[in-house]
Order: sequence, then C-alpha cells, then structure tokens
Amino acid sequence: MPAGEGDLTELFIRSFKCTGDVPPALVGSSVTYLDGYAYVFGGRALHSGKLSNDMYACDLRTYNWRRIDVSNTEMQPELQCVDAPSPRFFHSSTAFKQYLVVFGGMGLDTDGDAADTPVERTAIQDDRNQQSFQVKSSKTLLGDIAVFDTRVERWVGRRALDSKGADADGKGADVDKGMQIDGTQTDAPSARYAHLSTLLGSRLLVVGGQDLEEQYVEELNVFDLQLGRWVLRSPFPRAVGLYRSFIASVQSGSTLLYSNYSFASVKRALYRLSAPPDCTLQEVSDQLDGSPPGLRFPRGHRIDPRTLLMSGTLISTEGHSELSLWTLDATSLRWQPVKCGAKFRAGSWNQSVVDPRSNTLVLFGDSRRDLTYDYQRRRLNYAEIRVVDLRALGYLRASRAPELPLSIASGPLAAARTAATGTLTQQGAKNASETLGFEVGAQLLHFPLFSDAEVATSDG
Repeated sequence: MPAGEGDLTELFIRSFKCTGDVPPALVGSSVTYLDGYAYVFGGRALHSGKLSNDMYACDLRTYNWRRIDVSNTEMQPELQCVDAPSPRFFHSSTAFKQYLVVFGGMGLDTDGDAADTPVERTAIQDDRNQQSFQVKSSKTLLGDIAVFDTRVERWVGRRALDSKGADADGKGADVDKGMQIDGTQTDAPSARYAHLSTLLGSRLLVVGGQDLEEQYVEELNVFDLQLGRWVLRSPFPRAVGLYRSFIASVQSGSTLLYSNYSFASVKRALYRLSAPPDCTLQEVSDQLDGSPPGLRFPRGHRIDPRTLLMSGTLISTEGHSELSLWTLDATSLRWQPVKCGAKFRAGSWNQSVVDPRSNTLVLFGDSRRDLTYDYQRRRLNYAEIRVVDLRALGYLRASRAPELPLSIASGPLAAARTAATGTLTQQGAKNASETLGFEVGAQLLHFPLFSDAEVATSDG
C-alpha cells in the first residue's frame, strides 16, 4: 500500500542518508550514545578481516559521520592521554559522564591480512552450533578496561574517571593496578567477548559472554568507575550473551536481564538483578505477560521511567529476516509489539541507540541490503539511519521532573486567572464547576509542559 494511502508509519518513522566519514561495513563493532552523538568503536573489516581500533562519531542532528583522529598526543599532561587500546571486536562500550568505557572483546594475535596464517573460524555461537565467518589469525580474548574522553577526543588513563583526581593524602590513587594481593588483582574478571554491560550509578556491570571454546562465561563482575578497580567477581549460573540477551537498568536502581534461546521453539527468561554490592538474582520469567518472537542480537533501551524497548533480528521459518521492535513494561512485565508497518521488512537494520533529547530511537543500517545475508555474516551497516519518534508511540523520557508553580498569586498564572474570571463575568457562568473548568483551562495555556503541539500564526 502506498505511504499516502494508510501507512501511518510515515508520520513517526523517518529515513536519512548519512554523510561524512561513514564507517565501513564491520563485524562486532560497538555503538554508544552520549550527549547527542553515536560513537562507533572497533570491529572487524568485513572484506579484509583486519581488526580496527578506530573511533567514529555521528552527530544525531545532522547525521554526519566523522572519524576521530587520536594520533596527536601533544596534549596537556594532566589529561593523562594514553595510546589507543588494541584492535578488537565483540567488546562492550558504556557511557559514563563524558567517557566511553570499553571492556573486553576478542583480538587477533597476528595481522588479519597475513596470507600464510592458518584459517580459524571465529563467530558468536548460535543455537545450531553454526559459525558464520572466517578470519586469518589466531584468536585471543581481552579482559582490559579502556577509557575514551569525548570532550578532548583522546584515550585517557582510568584515573581520569575519578572526579576527585586524588586520594585523601593528595596523591593520585593507583587505580591502574586496582586492589591487589601478591601482585594479582583479586576481583579481576575472566577475559571474554560478546558479553553484556550496563551502568548502575558509577559502577559498570559486566555479565556473561563467551570464551575461545564458544562456551558461555558464567560470571558477573562489577568495576567501580570512581575507584578505578574491579570490586566484585561472582558466579552467574546463566548462559547469557550478546547473541541471545540484553541487560538494561530500570528506575528502581536494579536491572532487568532478558534472554531468549532455542529459537525453533522459543524459550524466554527474565531476571531482576539488584544493585551492587549484593547483585541478587531473581528470576521472574513466570510473571511475563506476552510472547515476543525469538530475536537474535536483541538490544534493550529504557525509553521512559517504566518502559524498555527491545529491538532485534527476527528470522521467519521461510528464511526472511526483518527488524522487530517490542516494549516491556518494567512494572507489569507485559510485552507489546511496536507496529512499524513495512518500514523494516526490507533493508538491513540492526544496531540502535535512544536519543533522549528528541525522544527517538535511532537505527543504523542500509535500505539496499538484505538482512538475512548480513545476519549470516554478522555484518553491521552505518550508511543510513531510520528514526522512530517515541513520542508518537506514547513514550516520553523526561530528563528531570518538571518545575511546577507553587503559587498562583503572581506571574502569568495569576494573569491567566484574572483574564478567565473577567471573561466568565461578561458571559455569565451558570455554576461553580463551569467557572472552575474554564479557569483551569485558561491557566494551562500558559504552560507548554502540558501541551503536545504549538500553533504559530503568520501575524504573531
């Protein structure tokens, strides 16, 4: 059906072609939202197999990409600039203040272009034990932390995360070593890739992932971003990772972890995880209301105080793939589909961020490509963007509580009340309820907070 004949998605889903230094097609790169920009880091070049440690930034107002040059190290010493981390893919990147905190991933011991290197398969294991691509190199797991300062656009030492910058004695804390016993950091995490991460206050929570044998890492770790060290390492007896799960913080200070697997006959699991240091795990799968289809590489975003939005790749029994969107009420645990018409039935769309400034979901992809083909190769595209207006769907992520007037004795509210009273006197109000209703309506006109539209006249 043509867009003008009933496809209402044209009203809340818009498409844009990106400009500038658009990242190439990548495998296992991360995309992170921070202050109006989407940052893409790392990944493996699809055609050459070479790993990257490049950083790209996309301005979400203009959809212009820019490759950030971090080679100039002539900065002020207090910025504590360091070399860029080693190239990697299937790592995590989490926003904290003005920083991007990168953890883990998979690296390669040798150059991916080396012709004499034996071929080894590297992929995220799916439920059919299929591997999806090849690289020419031996694999290595990473378990390090790297910090990128978006204000100065440089990689910095971990001690930069501490807003105080020094301990009580005025000496810089030795945060790079962390808490050590006999030279070994007691809470250091297992190296891994394709794991989950989220932010809880000033603590980075890392869960699950996979090892070199494609086995799930059943471990939960907490990194204190202000102390600059790992403070918790505990067992996590669940098989979760990037391919089948997502984790997202909710307003109560806890997190929700959702996982779906056994896609031939989908199984779903939902867990509540309390805030550190307890990190108590509670399964609430039996409380779920609604049954979303099995989605590969699901991503979860909090879009208002009580709602999570999940996006992921849906593969039908006929082999057709499309992007699917679902919302989860974090209180009632009810799933509901987001109806997008035919907008995502064609093209290849996968990674996403939520822009709270405009209350939009921003999806990266390419309308000319086939999602089934790209999914099999784990290909990620950044040439185009589709923006879903969450306000049109009834969701509003307020950054802070609105400031309401405490008194109507003065100011525009008093003026509105006086004008309303005068109008009613001239017209002759019939009863008290009519007077009160008219007065309240007139007063609300002075507060855009309560409006969802503006009327602009040509004569002002």
